[in-house]
Amino acid sequence: MSADGGGDWEARWREHARAHGENPARRYRTRLVLAAVGEAGRAPRVLDLGCGPGVLAGEIAEAFPEATIVGVDRSREAVTRARALLARGRFFEADLTSEAWPLEHAELRGFADVATCCEVLEHLDDPGAALRNLRACLAPEGRLIVTVPSGPRTAFDVLIGHRRHYRADELRALLDREGFTVERVRAAGFPFFNLYKLAVLLRGRAVERDARLDPTRPGARGHALEAAYAVFEALFRANLERTPWGWQLLAVARRRAAAPGAESGR
Repeated sequence: MSADGGGDWEARWREHARAHGENPARRYRTRLVLAAVGEAGRAPRVLDLGCGPGVLAGEIAEAFPEATIVGVDRSREAVTRARALLARGRFFEADLTSEAWPLEHAELRGFADVATCCEVLEHLDDPGAALRNLRACLAPEGRLIVTVPSGPRTAFDVLIGHRRHYRADELRALLDREGFTVERVRAAGFPFFNLYKLAVLLRGRAVERDARLDPTRPGARGHALEAAYAVFEALFRANLERTPWGWQLLAVARRRAAAPGAESGR
């Protein structure tokens, strides 16, 4: 989930990786993504672009034991953690937006039945470049699953490098422009995911302190925060996934066949 400018992402993954795994919003997002991955069949070849410390890759591997999983992230710290978490996956460090990608990673060309790009595009100055690289890695008619945040940016979002949040029509237009046929864009999470994001918005920069706490140490977060996480975890199961109002966007698209002679440009 590293941004174009990377900056202190190595430190952030050292500090926040455990909290990332326990976050109820991430867990909710993962349920949406796993359902979409399941549409590809029992043993898909999966490429996770912006894999972070490998939490999503590990959950895909658990849900689909026969899947082949490759993860890519710009952060060396994240890739190291991903390798330790999922030994049977293949993870490597790479610039998500590099124009040299097709030459440097030729072995991934046409590899993936499914590519996931979850909570990544909002960090990038040039999200189109990442999508073009992903498109080259998809098999013909391969499926792309994208999640991005909608709604207002919180102080924590800005702190961790969110350049922007998306509306559903903006995400659809971006995918279409970069060579994908969009099957659906869902504004999921109404009302309780939205409520969670409003709570984060009200907490401001205090969320940064919460993210630094070690969730494996008993009582580290305090009873109030632990209780809030548990409540939202339960409430998220009642979220609506097909409304115009949800602040968690999920898009499913397919690689569009290029016109003759156009593939080299993409």
